[in-house]
Amino acid sequence: MELLLRWRNSDEHRRWSFTDRPIDPAEHAAWFNRFLGDSRRVGFIMEDATDGPVGQIRFDPAPLPGTLTVSIGIAPEHLGKGIGTLLLGKAVERSEVIERAVLIRAETFLDNLASRRIFEKAGFRSLGDRVRGDRRYFEWVKPVGVGLSGCACRILSDSGCEEAVTMRRILASLGCSEKTAGDAGLVTIRLDDDFRTGEAARDPDAEAVYVIPARGIGIISKTILVSELPVDAASFGGPAIDRAVLLTAWIAHRRRTA
Repeated sequence: MELLLRWRNSDEHRRWSFTDRPIDPAEHAAWFNRFLGDSRRVGFIMEDATDGPVGQIRFDPAPLPGTLTVSIGIAPEHLGKGIGTLLLGKAVERSEVIERAVLIRAETFLDNLASRRIFEKAGFRSLGDRVRGDRRYFEWVKPVGVGLSGCACRILSDSGCEEAVTMRRILASLGCSEKTAGDAGLVTIRLDDDFRTGEAARDPDAEAVYVIPARGIGIISKTILVSELPVDAASFGGPAIDRAVLLTAWIAHRRRTA
């Protein structure tokens, strides 16, 4: 635990953290105990036969079940040796990770070129740049295990909607196919700014209709055959594509663990 705190409070790690202040031991101990006590989380420490521990990786739950957020920390004296790439590549193949999620997400600052290369080499797909506070970062995603393969969706939106075009392209790259009229389907995603229940939301071929406001917060579920979304889905924001990817991963994970 003390080793992880030392790595976290190093100048290099604080430079690339959204929370760049030093973490005090009591705060770190409380976080560490929460991590160990939460079965949804998993982490690994990589050791070198000569130098001992050289890096750590952890996976924390994202807003919807089925997705984990990955964080990597390398011992300051071992930075630049390719350890992050090796650690990430091995960790995402571990059964402890695959049994908890079908999708892994990550965040890297735009100017952190070393971290960006790690995720690019590992086959992560960039969803584009985002802003939190005064920092800009990239959002990355990668299917693990069987991922989103076998999932199907239908995307309803106004003709030429930029969000829908992007969503189709990214979901397809993650292994989620788009169903056509008459297909038995997994889910219909309807992009609307002003959603009203009624005929406009109905899709007789879908197991459920989920409405993702193109500019807004949350996901709205019009349940047909499946149970309601987790309560958190109504409150989290971000671009529509981010919420659509998380939604699809939640559905895929839910079906496989039912």
